[in-house]
Amino acid sequence: MTKFGVRATPAARDYIDKIATTMVTLFSIPRDEAVGRISQFWRGESFAEPDELLALFHQSPEHWAKRIYYGRKTWWLSEGDLAPAPYHPGKGPA
Repeated sequence: MTKFGVRATPAARDYIDKIATTMVTLFSIPRDEAVGRISQFWRGESFAEPDELLALFHQSPEHWAKRIYYGRKTWWLSEGDLAPAPYHPGKGPA
């Protein structure tokens, strides 16, 4: 289990860490919040098997950062008027 609350290969951990860094850069949030949002979004998931890795790596870190930050909203249509998804530190998926 990683600090992100997922089982992951070293490559997946590095990729998820890039997602956290991207969230900090894009949204000017503290790293602890980025890690917490990722944990909330993916708590209990596994990125340790080949097919699970494909699910992770098929999108860019920027795509995942926005998906995790905005939630299931259609952020790619218009980010300007979107609010962040609810964040509850210390909790699993909403």
